[in-house]
This record gives sequence, structure tokens and C-alpha cells, in this order.
Amino acid sequence: MATEELGTREECLACRLNADPSGAPGGRIKNYVHWFLEHIIEPVPITGWLILKTKRHTEGITGLNREEAAELGEILERVPKIQQALLRAEKIYVCCFTEWVSHLHLHLIPQPAEEKYRGPKAFDLQQAVEEGEQKPAPSKEVEKFVEQLRQKLLDAFRSKEKAT
Repeated sequence: MATEELGTREECLACRLNADPSGAPGGRIKNYVHWFLEHIIEPVPITGWLILKTKRHTEGITGLNREEAAELGEILERVPKIQQALLRAEKIYVCCFTEWVSHLHLHLIPQPAEEKYRGPKAFDLQQAVEEGEQKPAPSKEVEKFVEQLRQKLLDAFRSKEKAT
């Protein structure tokens, strides 16, 4: 498995976005030790669709080192719960395919009860929005969610600090 430091693969979309997160609506949500959390780039298929990606270029889940894997567990224990509460989502899907973008990234996709694109078909919604067949999520709604999530994560971090 290929591994490289932050932003060193010019041909890798995730590396480019790691180096310049301005393409993510609302900017970077959280800068973890080994991971970046951001909203999916525009056009946004659904408010709250998050992308969690490694800082270093690694291809696939088997390329994680022990520290990255441990931090991933901590992130997945917290972020989907906050995401679900903020969005009142029925479920949060966590997907990792690394087919079109080989850099390890996970999709954290909220599933509202009324959404017709369920399971893997969530990616059909993404394609429909990209092709103009469906409207993208409103920018202001996405930015509001990003700010709320950022604040909730900050509050959770402060609570954890006080407890230790």
C-alpha cells in the first residue's frame, strides 16, 4: 500500500483538498491528529454528508497504522451520534470504497426517514445532483449544519478535558 505525507500526491483529489480545504462548504470541520473531517464538496447531495479522510496519503483501510485506527474508533464513536442528533436522521451510513479516489476516506451519510435513496443508492443521489437531475442541498443550510457540528465537537472536547 502506498503511503505519503500530507498533500504530496498532486493527482489525488483528497491530498489536494487536504492541502486546501476551501472547497469544502463551511471549511474544515475538525482537524484531528491523523484525520480531517469536512463536509462533502459541492454540489452537495444532502446536508450533513461528511467526509473523514486520513491526513497522509494511504490507500485503503489496510494501510492504516495503529494510531490512525485508534483515532478512527474514537471519531466514529462520537461524530455519527452528533450528526444524527443535529439532523434528526434515521441512520448514519459509514462507507469506504476508495475506487474513484484511492486516498482513504469514509463517507458519513445521514439517512433521513423520508429519503428515497437508501443504502448504497445514496451514491445515486450524489450522481443525480452532479448531473443536475436533483437539486443540491441549500448552501446556507449546509453551512449552518457545519457550524453547529463544529460547535458540538468543540463542546464535547471541552467536556472530555474537564473530566480528566
